[in-house]
Order: sequence, then structure tokens, then C-alpha cells
Amino acid sequence: MPIDQLANYAEVFGGIAVIISLIYLAFQVRANTKEQALRRIGERNALGVRSQAYLLENPDLRRVWVKGVDGLANLDAEERVAYGAYLSQWAASMMDIYEQHRAKQMPEEDWKQLPLNARPVTVRKGALEWWQRVRHTFRTDVRAFIDHLFEEGQKETLRDVD
Repeated sequence: MPIDQLANYAEVFGGIAVIISLIYLAFQVRANTKEQALRRIGERNALGVRSQAYLLENPDLRRVWVKGVDGLANLDAEERVAYGAYLSQWAASMMDIYEQHRAKQMPEEDWKQLPLNARPVTVRKGALEWWQRVRHTFRTDVRAFIDHLFEEGQKETLRDVD
């Protein structure tokens, strides 16, 4: 067998090996992406549970939360700090969720459920007042997203009253 013919076979074989390697790599990337998405879902759920547990385990913060539900005017300066810190953590978790959605790391069904899942915060008058005071500090796209959550939450509140 001439050397040219062997070189041609080697070139074809090398090309096939590269294609097989790329296919394998594509499957690995896809599996890794799914694994990351599942991990992020677990992290989101854990964050929600931790947030609620923190509120339940800290009677002082729970008292502030309940007192602030009807508006910030009900809180003194120290209580406003605690209320704002708790809501800042909530807003940070909403920003994280927003970024996950933008990166296509969040199932669409979870994204559509978010306004409902955010209701424990977005229906609260005090939370809305806090958001209106701090919303200017957020990027425009994040601000629009959290505005939407509050709009949906307030719609639900109005329906609940009727």
C-alpha cells in the first residue's frame, strides 16, 4: 500500500475521530447544563426555605415583619433597618432568579410561577413601600422585573379584597 494511500486513510480516520470527540463533548456539555439547572433549582428552593426559617427562628425579626406588613410608618428607625435588610435579601434572591432565567438555567414553568411564589412578599404594603424607596438603586431590567412581581402581587391583593 503506497504511503499516499495510508496518509489518506489516516486523514479520514482522524476526521472521524474528531467528529466522534465533538459529539461526545456535546453530550457532556448538555448533561452538565442539565445538572447545573437542577442544582440551581435546589439552591433556589433551599434559599426560600432558609429565608422562611430565618423569619420563624428569629422572633424579633418576625415581630418587625408582621408590624411592617401594613406599612413602613408602623416601624421605628431600628425596625426599618431590620425590615429593609430582610427585604434586601429577598430582592437579591429575585435578582439571582432573574439572572438564571436570562442565562436559560431556569425551567420556563418555574419562571411563570414566580409571581405566585413571590406573593408572600409582594402582597405586603410595607414591602411595596420599601421597594418604591429603593428601586432606583437597581439596574433598569432588574427594576422592571421586580416591578412586575409587585404589580402582580398587588393585583392579587385587590382581588382578595373584592
